[in-house]
Amino acid sequence: MSESNFIKDIVFKENSELYNQLFKLNKKIKRKKKSTSISKPFIIEFMGPARSGKTSCITMVADFFRKYNYSVEVVDEEHVDITKIINNDYTKKKETNSLDYTKLVIEEKKAIFDYASKLNVDIIIFDRGINDEFNWLKAFSDSNMTDKYLEDYTSVLADRKVDLLIIQKCNVLTCLKRKHFNTLSLLPNKWTNYETLNNYNQAITQNNIFFKKHSNLIYTLNTEKTSIVNTSIKIANKILDIIGN
Repeated sequence: MSESNFIKDIVFKENSELYNQLFKLNKKIKRKKKSTSISKPFIIEFMGPARSGKTSCITMVADFFRKYNYSVEVVDEEHVDITKIINNDYTKKKETNSLDYTKLVIEEKKAIFDYASKLNVDIIIFDRGINDEFNWLKAFSDSNMTDKYLEDYTSVLADRKVDLLIIQKCNVLTCLKRKHFNTLSLLPNKWTNYETLNNYNQAITQNNIFFKKHSNLIYTLNTEKTSIVNTSIKIANKILDIIGN
């Protein structure tokens, strides 16, 4: 039995539907690769509440495109120096002022976006990029100042935009279950908590006007009841529909 038949008939014996989806996706990228020429990086940003599946989907999507010889650069939160510092220091993270932190992140992300946009690669994927900061500004700022912060930020971004903004929506309870069912610690988390997640989800709904200004296309998915692989298949198909066109 050939390896391909073994995968189809044995590995996917009890999940032929998934196999068929993957088969179609792989066939699609083979056709696309032959006919597509990318003159500049195709910039993708993933946005969504913590534990909505962003990072897992990015890993899967990036791996898929790399295996078909696309050059892919993933820019995650660890590229932001201030984030790297507080993520490795629980006490410092707990004591950090959320709004002040967001303002520092904005300055770094703007510079990172400008640098990454000039890279000689086919695809750049931001795990939380320039659009995501609109949500944090709204989630953390006093209601009397929110509009000013958002307008100031969109002015700072100027004409910066991503080619595709992927918004992964997920309700607060599902996010919290995914967090607490996959960690040993019961310590409270500064930003993965009910209040912050709820504020963030509301911000996604309310900030659409800014997303449209700083994204060429927006693709929204609900990840509450969908597996990582099925969500990733949808995203990969969407990218293939757009890239090179």
